[in-house]
Amino acid sequence: MYDVRSRTVSFSERYGKTIVLIISLLAIFLFVYTGYTKAVEFDRFQSGLARLAILRPYSTFLAAFIIVSEFLIAVMLMFQRTILWGLYAFTGIITGFTVFILYLLISGSKLPCYCGGVIESLNWVQHSWFNLAFIILGLIGIYYAGATKNQ
Repeated sequence: MYDVRSRTVSFSERYGKTIVLIISLLAIFLFVYTGYTKAVEFDRFQSGLARLAILRPYSTFLAAFIIVSEFLIAVMLMFQRTILWGLYAFTGIITGFTVFILYLLISGSKLPCYCGGVIESLNWVQHSWFNLAFIILGLIGIYYAGATKNQ
């Protein structure tokens, strides 16, 4: 006998890969854009990090590490085999950036953003909301990438 229920396709199965692709493309664009801007203006980015006393001794290493991490994560998001790990890394680093921003807000630090381009024009509160949106997208991407991987 034919079971109608076996022919239904869940939202996750039908659209999961598309959702992961769109989120990955957004994350790739964001990290290539900000990574490139930081690399081109490396001295400015590094000196911006050095303005915080707690980061000053590590500012050169951190600046290079952040730039390389953004590019590596973007590459991870380009391949089906590493996309889930890329989404985990993307969400983790964006969460780290957001915690850093919240620290700056709480501490009352008045530092400019060195993310580059349009993102740099955001104030810290707007930047927090921007990052929160990408954290949520990252979590959605992780969910659907995990769901489609198990099919």
